[in-house]
Amino acid sequence: MNPFFSIIIPTYNRGKLLPKAIESVLNQDCNDWELIVVDDGSTDNTKNIIEKLCENDQRIKYVYQDNQERSAARNKGIENSKGKYICFLDSDDEYLPFHLATFQNEIKNKNLPKALFFSSLIIFKNGIDIGHPIGILNTNDSIFDYLFTEGIYPCRVCIERSIFDKFKFRLDSVLVEDTILWLEIASKYPIFQILEKTVLYYQHEENSVNKKNNPCKRMLKGFKNLKNNNLEVYNKISSNLKSSLFSDLNYGIAVSHIINSNRLSAIYYLIVSILIDSRTKRKHKILLIFKLITLQKMDKLLLLIG
Repeated sequence: MNPFFSIIIPTYNRGKLLPKAIESVLNQDCNDWELIVVDDGSTDNTKNIIEKLCENDQRIKYVYQDNQERSAARNKGIENSKGKYICFLDSDDEYLPFHLATFQNEIKNKNLPKALFFSSLIIFKNGIDIGHPIGILNTNDSIFDYLFTEGIYPCRVCIERSIFDKFKFRLDSVLVEDTILWLEIASKYPIFQILEKTVLYYQHEENSVNKKNNPCKRMLKGFKNLKNNNLEVYNKISSNLKSSLFSDLNYGIAVSHIINSNRLSAIYYLIVSILIDSRTKRKHKILLIFKLITLQKMDKLLLLIG
């Protein structure tokens, strides 16, 4: 008999972190699950760790692929899954013990729909609970605007498996591949919010959203890919929100260039940010441009960008 849940963990060289994430699955109040760990070409001891765990619990499965990034890894996990509903967990995060039971109760209360469900989470940074304001999805809200701006991490999401016959994580988009998938699913299926906090999400220097690694540039490319590949969904997002976000992303690119001491590139992206949307932080951005042009020390600029 197939399990109710398939949980997919994509991982790459996270052997030290994986056991804690997997333990959070083993400690679930709901036991009707399988766990698929997709090793995206790790060169550390990930394989040995997972194979030992597989020996102790047959619900845990190990799948290996050559390094192709996390979208391909999640898709690979989906292909190898048998559960009625698909959940995701990253190797550095954890489920609270009632995570799966909370989803199962809500799903059964809704009569097992073909839908996407998402819960809330607790964010830890440097070991400190920094909270996470819950953006409540109201009936009058545009679901597309909500998903576009809320930033729903995959660890919060549970999706009926047949939906993946139509939609997958896009391989041409990084960092926003999840948001793009949620938007595409919302164009065809219901979305349900669970207000309860069921996930522990950890922010740290190795996160892919570390500003030094210029994540905003990859996010911007991802949304451009959405426009090119699914204009119908892209056009469902309000123009004001897109202008605001794209301005913020260009500002974020400028910040990354300041952090990495790329003065001319920082000036360019600050100007682009202002041209896209002059309503937000205009004086601040102009001040940064002035200081960059007048060759102010980069360490002083870091104080301005926070």
